[in-house]
Amino acid sequence: TITRTGIRQARLDREAANRFNILDRLDEIRAPTLVLAGDSFGDWFVNLARETARRIRQAQFKVLKGGQDPSNLVVPELFDCEVLGFLDRS
Repeated sequence: TITRTGIRQARLDREAANRFNILDRLDEIRAPTLVLAGDSFGDWFVNLARETARRIRQAQFKVLKGGQDPSNLVVPELFDCEVLGFLDRS
């Protein structure tokens, strides 16, 4: 079971991760990149992922219908299809 301490720590971990901002360095990435966003997180998350992909030179961006964190477990067939298709095209 999840304890209050566990929930509190998870929230603190997420807040720390959210302060980590490298958007201005994404143009340094030279490898083909697939950026996936689950639409269940709402517009804010999808827009952040879209902006991330826009800043990476060779990025492809896809929205996963019904996806959320972790999309590979929530919508595994769709996730696998997008990843395998990306690898085939790369």
